[in-house]
Amino acid sequence: MADTKLALITGAASGIGAASARALAAEGYSVAVLDRDTTLLEQQAEKLRAEGADVLTIPVDLLDAEAVADGIDAAGRHAPLRGVVHAAGVFDVGTAADIDEASWDRLVDIKLKGAFLVSKAAIPLIAAAGGGGIVHIASMSGRTKSVFTAPSYGAANGGIIGLTMTLAAQSAPLGVRVNAIAPGLVNTPMSEAYRAALGDERMNALPAAIPLGRFAEPTEIADVAVFLISEKASYITGETINVNGGMFMC
Repeated sequence: MADTKLALITGAASGIGAASARALAAEGYSVAVLDRDTTLLEQQAEKLRAEGADVLTIPVDLLDAEAVADGIDAAGRHAPLRGVVHAAGVFDVGTAADIDEASWDRLVDIKLKGAFLVSKAAIPLIAAAGGGGIVHIASMSGRTKSVFTAPSYGAANGGIIGLTMTLAAQSAPLGVRVNAIAPGLVNTPMSEAYRAALGDERMNALPAAIPLGRFAEPTEIADVAVFLISEKASYITGETINVNGGMFMC
């Protein structure tokens, strides 16, 4: 186990998280996969094991701070932790008038507080292992306006971008780099929830607003996450990388 490098992925049961786990396993990482959907998480883990990956499953609800800390500590005992992809999240649509306090709290707690809790537990383990990287999956909605997504979603993702910069500055002396990715529209189960909220007509019109003319695939986000964790990104920290097909540029 001494030569093993471990990556931990939240939201690993589907979408960008599942794609990130597969991509990191393909790069030779052991992977610790976290999600609250235990059935789907185990299904994904079995697929990875069938491909030869070393997989540790950790069923965790990110609303449970103690369970998050315990789960990441367990991952660190499995192998030296060198990278994290925080891909867990939830999604909501509507205006301020549509969003109640409970739904606001749930989204922000899972997305933003979850990023903090995961990073808080992971940073000392990555430092002890000799350094590495953390990648937070944010959203284009944290960088620009959206007339469809809920204010809570924009606020949480904007918060992740700010959190990323502060953690990056504070963790650099420890050898831990922290970056974020701001995807645009991606073909994931979450995009189907978006379709249900917007309707087929508006959803089908969205690719026309994207210069590259299509939604991203989860693997296209995962590949950027793998790069940011790797030593190829050894001089990149505190950055948020847009991966949105040109829909938003800055």
